[in-house]
Amino acid sequence: MDLLNFLGFSSRSSRRPATEHSRRPATERTRRPARVRLLAPEETGLLAPERPERSAPEPSRRPVAENGTLYFAYGSDLHLTQMAERCPDSVFKGKAVLPGYRWQINECGLANVVRSRSHSVEGLLFLINSQDERSLDRSGSVARGFYQKHFLTVTLEPDRRYEDSKCSDVAHSLLESRERSGLTSQGPNSAGVRSVRALVYVSEIYTTDGTIREEYISRMRKAISDAEILGVSRSFIDRYISPVLDRRNETRRHERGGPRTNRPIFIS
Repeated sequence: MDLLNFLGFSSRSSRRPATEHSRRPATERTRRPARVRLLAPEETGLLAPERPERSAPEPSRRPVAENGTLYFAYGSDLHLTQMAERCPDSVFKGKAVLPGYRWQINECGLANVVRSRSHSVEGLLFLINSQDERSLDRSGSVARGFYQKHFLTVTLEPDRRYEDSKCSDVAHSLLESRERSGLTSQGPNSAGVRSVRALVYVSEIYTTDGTIREEYISRMRKAISDAEILGVSRSFIDRYISPVLDRRNETRRHERGGPRTNRPIFIS
């Protein structure tokens, strides 16, 4: 007998002796790759990269507030007497500016704000409670979908004289001052300027520029009279609001002879 065959080798030098492992099927002989566990950043001693901060939280998220909700007014609620009647417990804070939006009178004939990167809207900021908010919801026909509620970032400029005063008291003070000797704006308190989140009523459906309603004109005239005293700039009023009020006089005679249009009924 050949010595190699006797020792269990084939006649070819390249073959190894048969073993128990070599007799197993190929699938059993295949080694599975070892599982690799990724280490968490704190296990490696390295800090995870910081996520970039958003410029503003999502509009639908309500900011947490202990004593109420901040409300940004830009329409007829700029008239303090009306605001005090709608929201008896409301507190005046000061002037505020909403960036990234444009002021308009929409096709329903009422004030609205629409997205526009190159514009900003000036208004007044109030602190309201849940009952006040429900009143605003009714006046804005929120349940019928005419206005939607957003929580947006505005820049607050606290009022030097009336910050944290009840709206009813501010309205009374403005009325008395006009009857005596007139009242002029004292300007914002630059030392307390800060960004806050506020409730803003926005009509997302009716966004086309339109003609102001007849009954809305007198209310807006009272609104801008109070707003200017309380810090809203004359330049903003002259650029956006006054032209709308004046344009109504020009179009009034055309509407008398023209077809009647069906507008949604708002209280706003």
